[in-house]
Amino acid sequence: MDDFDLQSYRKQRLLAAIDHLTGGNVAAFGRSVGYRDGAFVRQMLSGERAISEKTLRAVEALPGMSGWFSIPPANAPFHVAEQLATYRLPAADAQEQTVCIPIVHLELTSGSRDFIAVRSDAVGAEDASGVCFPLAWVQRRGLERTRLLAVRMPDDSMSPSLASGDVLTVDRACVQPQESLVYLVNDEGCCRVRRLARDKGSWWLVADNMHRYPRKELAPPVVLLLGQVIHVGSEVI
Repeated sequence: MDDFDLQSYRKQRLLAAIDHLTGGNVAAFGRSVGYRDGAFVRQMLSGERAISEKTLRAVEALPGMSGWFSIPPANAPFHVAEQLATYRLPAADAQEQTVCIPIVHLELTSGSRDFIAVRSDAVGAEDASGVCFPLAWVQRRGLERTRLLAVRMPDDSMSPSLASGDVLTVDRACVQPQESLVYLVNDEGCCRVRRLARDKGSWWLVADNMHRYPRKELAPPVVLLLGQVIHVGSEVI
C-alpha cells in the first residue's frame, strides 16, 4: 500500500470511527482525541492535512478502538463504513456547516436495491475523495443526508449531458419514475445512469447517447431505480 492508498484507507477508517464513536459529530470526535474542536479532523477528511500517527494512536487508545486502523489483507475489498446502506453522514453541530459524502463504487445484485459500497485497487485514486455541500443547501431541498450517495459516471452513455467520470450525487429516497429525470439504475446487476421516458403506457430507460446505447424498458425487479441524480460535478470544460 503506497502513501496515497494509506491515506485513503486512513481517511475512510477515520470517517467510520467518527460515526461509530460520536454518531458523526466531528467536533465531539475531535475533542475526544485531544483537539480543541473538529477543525483539524475536518482538514484530515478533506485531504488538507495528513492523518498522522499521533491521531491514529489517540483514536486506538479510546475504549473498544484498539487496532481500528490495522491494514486489511492484500486485495481485500475496501468497505466504506462496511456498507453505505448503514453509513451515517457526519451530523451537523454549531460548527458543522457542510455535508460530505464519500465517492464509492457499487457492487450490485440483480433484482435487489441492496448494495455494497467499496473502494478497491480497481477503482481510480480520485475515488478516495468525496463531494461536499453546504448544510443549508441540503436542508433547503429537504434532503435526508443518510440517503445521499456519490458515484462516478461509468461511461459515455449520457453524453453530452454527462461525461464519463463526472461525480453524480444521488438521492436514494427518490425511486418513483418521473418523466425526463435522470436516475441511477440497477440493470440486471450492472450500474447504469439513464433518463426516463414514458411511451405507450410503459417507462423506458433512455441514454442521451442513444445512437450507441439502445433504450430499455424499466421492468422491476429485473431493472430497478436506485435513486435520482440531483447534482453533477464535472472536471470537463
